[in-house]
Amino acid sequence: MIKRTPELDAFELQRLRRPAGYRENLAVLEQLWRFAREMGAFDRPRDPEDLHPDIRYARAINRLRTPGEDRERA
Repeated sequence: MIKRTPELDAFELQRLRRPAGYRENLAVLEQLWRFAREMGAFDRPRDPEDLHPDIRYARAINRLRTPGEDRERA
């Protein structure tokens, strides 16, 4: 889970003001992945049931549709 901090808010505002290209976005993703590894985020495997809350959260914030849901009504 990512906690809101002033540093995170500043980082997001900086990224929104200056759109990045594919390579720059890939570099940011690589840095985040390395940081997560340093913090031990991948040290223990997760059960599939453990992922259900994350999937529901991702659907909510991204407005992902369920399979077969009509895109016109969304």
